[in-house]
Amino acid sequence: MNCRDIEKWLSAFMDGELAPARKDAVASHLGTCEACRSRLAEWEAVWRALDALPAAAPSPAFRGRLAARIHETRPAASERLERFLIPVSAAAVALLGFWIGYIAGGRQAAAAQFPESAEAVYLDSFSSVPTASLGDVYLSLNNAIEPEETR
Repeated sequence: MNCRDIEKWLSAFMDGELAPARKDAVASHLGTCEACRSRLAEWEAVWRALDALPAAAPSPAFRGRLAARIHETRPAASERLERFLIPVSAAAVALLGFWIGYIAGGRQAAAAQFPESAEAVYLDSFSSVPTASLGDVYLSLNNAIEPEETR
């Protein structure tokens, strides 16, 4: 580790928050580097000076001002209801759409399953591609295009 790396870890080293391997590496470096030991001594002096300061007590009106500020920033009941209703409404609309699609798709499948005439049953049974399928559309488009040699 170099001095730049050690400086990043000095505060955590002082607080005993480093992992054992990193703590050993920092201690080893501090044993060989006078500049880093001096920097550590400066940090320790700053923390001792901060610890010597008296604790600041909040003013008597602080709690009241804080409560008023919290009350000001708290959303109104209508806003909270709106935050709840928008996603619930969107989910309900999506569910309704899926339900309608399921019902409509089920009726189409039932109509295709029971054709009205016997001829349609006979013709559909020999078809290699189901009617109105992607394959049927592909074949109809492919048959509509003439090869370039015949033009």
